[in-house]
Amino acid sequence: MAALQVDYVFSMAVQRAAQSANIAYDLVSLLDEAADEAAQQFIEVVNGAVDQVISLGSLTTVEGLLLTSDEPLTIKVNGAAVGFQVKNFAVQGAAITSLSVSNSSGVSASARVVMAGT
Repeated sequence: MAALQVDYVFSMAVQRAAQSANIAYDLVSLLDEAADEAAQQFIEVVNGAVDQVISLGSLTTVEGLLLTSDEPLTIKVNGAAVGFQVKNFAVQGAAITSLSVSNSSGVSASARVVMAGT
């Protein structure tokens, strides 16, 4: 697995509720303040998708990432051979140059990806 250096990692394992919405809002605000540029996208990841590339948009390096999904997804960063399964995930202080997701949940997943960096 590729090494990922981070200052802050936060993984939410809570249902979509007022608490997770508030946490997500606070993280988005934090990412926005700490970066030169930001990008947000809503993606659909069909069941059975393997290593679907997530566009970084105009960013070359993602320093902060917030991913929320209605189904568990496996994410891989920086070309890692092995990913990790998450439903809600946030990281700050990273140096992400590539990001992909896979879906083996049995149904299509809708996800929001918020990225901040340079």
